[in-house]
Amino acid sequence: QLGLNDRVTRRAPQKVTVTAAGGEVRFVKVAAGLYHSLALSDDGNVYSWGWNHYGQLGLCNSIVRDQGTAGICYVGIGAGSSSGLFDQLIPTLVEPLVKVRIVGVAAGSRHSLAISDLGDVYAWGDNTKGQLGVPLALDDGGNALFYHVSPQLIRELRSSSTVCNSKFYDVGQASETDAMLIASGQPPVHCVSEADFLRFGSDGVMAAGGDSHSLLLVKQRMELGVPGAIILVPRLYVMGSNDEGQLGLGNFDDHRLPFLVQGLQTFPQFDTIHLSASDMQSGYRTLCPHGDNGVACADQGLCHWDGVCVCDKGRRGRDCSITCMGGAENACSGHGDEEKAMML
Repeated sequence: QLGLNDRVTRRAPQKVTVTAAGGEVRFVKVAAGLYHSLALSDDGNVYSWGWNHYGQLGLCNSIVRDQGTAGICYVGIGAGSSSGLFDQLIPTLVEPLVKVRIVGVAAGSRHSLAISDLGDVYAWGDNTKGQLGVPLALDDGGNALFYHVSPQLIRELRSSSTVCNSKFYDVGQASETDAMLIASGQPPVHCVSEADFLRFGSDGVMAAGGDSHSLLLVKQRMELGVPGAIILVPRLYVMGSNDEGQLGLGNFDDHRLPFLVQGLQTFPQFDTIHLSASDMQSGYRTLCPHGDNGVACADQGLCHWDGVCVCDKGRRGRDCSITCMGGAENACSGHGDEEKAMML
């Protein structure tokens, strides 16, 4: 899982180097699962390495059926992997996602998540508890397989690529037909119209993976009651195991498809939230908003622990980006409270 082409434990940091046609790959984001790792390159590609027992590396183009095919994906049970899926000792390109540009990655214990620049969310790996938010995979006999070896688009979110005839509709497309899903007791997956997407669709913003559950922050479209009047509101969806209440629903019911967490009407704005998930816990932390210069509180105040900018005198606004009338000595915002600022 270190990506150093061996299975030797390291006690000091070592650089992981990957070379592609254009030279050395530059990574901008990373995520770590139980025994696997993900990295996002600056050109929007995902690389994975480490343990692949549940297909959490996402390197296969389809579910392994019968003997499978030789190569990077399948080596046969007993040939170095108890599941027949290759572990990878070095970062390996997740080819099923190269058609889209990925902007965020997250790793659970045995599953992986990725978000594209269009707001589509893809998931792969262990799906025993429904943590992928997609229907179960099926073998040729219609038997359920509790893992997906290839990235699957979470179509329940009604993101842009779930629109009929979307340019990227085939990315993350399940190999199961509607008839197969219905026969297995699962609902079929259909595309949505452009009109429905514009009215009710969502864009993925952030994801987090725990042991057997996942969290998704999305921008959800909502009608205001006036034709054409649509706003984007932050919504938190959860899926997977809930045996310790980690989905935050007030009960212990598992959910195999994304389920909206109710009661978060005062949920913070998109740019002020950080999701987190561990073994059987979940959480989100409120961050201070950034100004146009990309700095918290526009570099004109201090970020309080509750996610509120404590603006310098002469500044106001949720990100301290507005200059007060009357000059720098005018504490017009009501912020600038030194005692509160010292509570950071």
